Amino acid sequence: MRIFVSISITQLNKGKVQDNTFKLPDSSFFKLARSSTFSIAIESTPFIHPTPNTLSQRDRLSKPKIKASNKPPQANGAWPIIGHLHKLSGTGLPHMTLGAMADQYGSAFTIQLGTKQALVVSSWKVAKECFTTNDRALASRPTHTTMALSRLPPIVSTGVKYTLLLGASDTTMVTLTWTLSLFLNNPHVFKKAQEELMAQVGNDQHVDESDIKNLVYLQAIIKETIRLYPPAPLSAPREAIEDGVVVGYHVPVGMRVIANLWKIQRDPSIWDDPLEFQPERFLTTYKGIDVWGQHYELIPFGYGRRSCPGIALALQVVQLILAQLLHGFELIRPSGAPVDMTESVGLTNVKVTLVEVLLAPRFPPQLYEA
Repeated sequence: MRIFVSISITQLNKGKVQDNTFKLPDSSFFKLARSSTFSIAIESTPFIHPTPNTLSQRDRLSKPKIKASNKPPQANGAWPIIGHLHKLSGTGLPHMTLGAMADQYGSAFTIQLGTKQALVVSSWKVAKECFTTNDRALASRPTHTTMALSRLPPIVSTGVKYTLLLGASDTTMVTLTWTLSLFLNNPHVFKKAQEELMAQVGNDQHVDESDIKNLVYLQAIIKETIRLYPPAPLSAPREAIEDGVVVGYHVPVGMRVIANLWKIQRDPSIWDDPLEFQPERFLTTYKGIDVWGQHYELIPFGYGRRSCPGIALALQVVQLILAQLLHGFELIRPSGAPVDMTESVGLTNVKVTLVEVLLAPRFPPQLYEA
């Protein structure tokens, strides 16, 4: 909150104010002033500190009592210097490794990433407390020293522009790849989606953006796909800018917070048959759950003030591409073998193997002309 204080210089040089509301140190900042009376606008108070008797009872009661000794459990196996980084390397997938740790240590535990400690969140209830009650305290991102160096801004600026393009195209490609793979392994879902398209669009015109709102089963398919295979299985880390409490555990300044979206969205206490591909669940039991960051059971695009700003565009692009593809073509597997659904290591959840599919037109050639 911005505070405006009007005080006299003669009182400043004495180091105190008559009513003793504020104590002012004898700093060079105040010695430089020689005029009679002036105003100071204070964002934070490096020079002016309220005495205990000026704090209201409400302010004192509103601050949570933090016990530094009440620390979250830490995973075993940390090595000197590198901490748990060795457990997240190799052929194992980090989100699966952290998911197995959550089964052992609970839905909130810490790991050591070099010199930094990170709180791993593996349930929707803990995620909700982190990013609603503590959203302001956990709104920051870690700052990397190399990016703060003065000689790097042009490089960093170029990297940010590249990230905007790559982030959008990469995650869209990943979602489309997983959806096509699930279609090939679940032909009954593919057939049902085509029937919906024929009922809503017909066979004499292209799918348009205005048709998407009527394709509720297609929307359920996309929800189910990113529930099972979120584009980024681990959230981008946040960093605590002030001490806080999460599910009773002390979270100190500087601790990083990582949400395991892959684990949260496969939680058997929330989802029936969590490992099964069942788009129909979003038309019945889970009809009210969406991906906009308000339902912490399904948060593939993030949550709170740091959620993905491109949710609307991403959904629109994926829905339109899939709708046009399903409406205009039959999908055929070159071989009778099921599609391999193995995930690869990376920031985005890319399949290990490429999707091999044959496309057969469903309509006369003139319908495909621009």
